[in-house]
This record gives sequence, C-alpha cells and structure tokens, in this order.
Amino acid sequence: EELSQESWLDYEKRIKELGPYIMRVRRQFKKVQERQLQEKVEKSKKMEIIPKDGEVIDRFNMEAHKNLMLKKAMGDIQESDLKRFHIDETTQTPTTIDLVIMIDGSGSMNGQPLNSAVQTAAILNEAVSGKGMNVNVFVGVWGDDKPPMLITPGMKRKDIGRELERARQGLKSGTNMAPMFEKVADEMSKQHKTANTLAGFTHVLIVSDGDISDRVPSRDKIETIFKNTKMVTID
Repeated sequence: EELSQESWLDYEKRIKELGPYIMRVRRQFKKVQERQLQEKVEKSKKMEIIPKDGEVIDRFNMEAHKNLMLKKAMGDIQESDLKRFHIDETTQTPTTIDLVIMIDGSGSMNGQPLNSAVQTAAILNEAVSGKGMNVNVFVGVWGDDKPPMLITPGMKRKDIGRELERARQGLKSGTNMAPMFEKVADEMSKQHKTANTLAGFTHVLIVSDGDISDRVPSRDKIETIFKNTKMVTID
C-alpha cells in the first residue's frame, strides 16, 4: 500500500522495489503458460506412397525420389523406397497468451483503490516480460465511451512508467463497461495482424471497486465474445 503511492516516472526504481512480488507472479504464469497448449500441424519426417490431399509439390521429398531412382537402376526396390511424400504430424505447443488488464477509471477509484490497481497492473506486466515468457500484456482504463489502452506489447520501459503514472489520474468518468470490450477486441485484432500470429488464449482482468452503469449492454458484449470464441476468459 505504501509503495503504490509513489510515482511511476522512475520505473526502474519501482520495479526493483517490487522484485519479490514480480518473481512470485512470474512463477505462477509459467504454470499457466505450460497448461495452455494448441495443436500445431507440421510436415513429419515420415513419408507415405500417396501424397495426402493430392498435394504432390508441397509434400514431395527430392532425396527420397533420388534414392528410388538409384534403387530402380539397381533393380532392388523395396516398398519403403516408394514413400516419397511427407505426412502431417500434430504436436502440442504453448500458445501465445494475451493478458488484458482493464482498470476502472471512475471517480470512486481515486486514491488508494486506483493506486493499488495500477501497481497490480505493473506487477503483472513485468512478471510476464521475463525470458521464456510468451505473453502479450495490455493495460487500459475504462469508464467512458472511449477507453484508452495505455500499455501495449513492445513499449519502451520509460514509456510504460509514464503511462502508469497517467493511469493513476483515472478518467473521472462514469462506469460504462460495454465500450471496453470493443476496445479490447480491436487491440487483439491489431496485435495479431501486425505480428502475423494466431490469437491464443485471451484473459481479460477487470479491476473495479463497485458496480457498472450499463449492465445490459455489457452483458450483450460478453455474450457475443463467448459465442464467437472458446479461448477468452473475463474476470
């Protein structure tokens, strides 16, 4: 609570102070990441006689073909020599995780609630920035019709500190949550289009001290998200 009241403009100093908490959260995220797998289809080293789905060019192995020609000239062809087309192999691989932290910026959050929420976002962001982590972190503030996304993947550390300090000011807004979901969906789309990666599991963590003013529209947005994807959680 005392640390959360300090400025984020000296980002390196703040992160050093929060080191033990960051490491503890990082260990938990490693466990989460190891359990969130997706199927990946690749060409196997194993081959068959007939190309799958008629994909002759894509699956053809020239070395295997040369070996067949050599065996044919020697008059010593075995059935295994006829296998010149790669088959598919399905493996389980860790997927990219998107963590979206959306902080209530309404007037009731001013002071300690907002300071604590911002510090939480900083800890989570830094925890997944370590080596071997494959997590995209987004931090935004919600409450009005145009909720800003303050932190996105790849930002420089000094810029993160500046935006965290900006988040401490809140929006001094109401508690409209529905616009937030459109903002999150838009950011996810831009991130994976730019990075040319498939969207993996997206976890939206909403931090607030109370109720919302647009319950029905927010519910409709959440139902739309869940209807169109099975890889999103909202807490």
